[in-house]
Amino acid sequence: MSQLTFSEVASLWKAEKRRYVKKSSYATYLQLCKVLLAEFGGSAGALTEECIQNFAERMLQGGYSLKSVKDIMLVLKMILRYGEKIGALPHLEYSVHYPTIAERPREVAVLPVREQQKLLEYLRGNFSFPNLGLLICMHSGMRIGEICGLQWKDLDVDSGVIHVNK
Repeated sequence: MSQLTFSEVASLWKAEKRRYVKKSSYATYLQLCKVLLAEFGGSAGALTEECIQNFAERMLQGGYSLKSVKDIMLVLKMILRYGEKIGALPHLEYSVHYPTIAERPREVAVLPVREQQKLLEYLRGNFSFPNLGLLICMHSGMRIGEICGLQWKDLDVDSGVIHVNK
């Protein structure tokens, strides 16, 4: 196979991954890929250890958590290894160095009541399944992952109870 752009390899990798991972994992990979494609989309074998290191540092300085950056770097590594395996990208040996300073807990930003009300009005007036998930989050305190794991058997409509099992 001839050399492909990072974007082309990422598309092939996503198609391959879709066959073998859960929907929730695949959705996570898609979100992480968006960040990578914005940075490396048109690159064709031009990735270097230096540009990957600089990218990681910019993400950390831009407000991404260390865990998020490591997750993105893991997906990057999987895509690059897949590209190498299919002969579309050259082998690239690299390592990313992260700061050793312990992360300070960030203050959680909470929407003011007025903005919460605006958001609720919008979500109620624009029905979609993602919006329904956000409504459930706002009214129950559940996390998105917990909502994604819900099945009909987890809902007890008569008593108004949602059973979180996953």
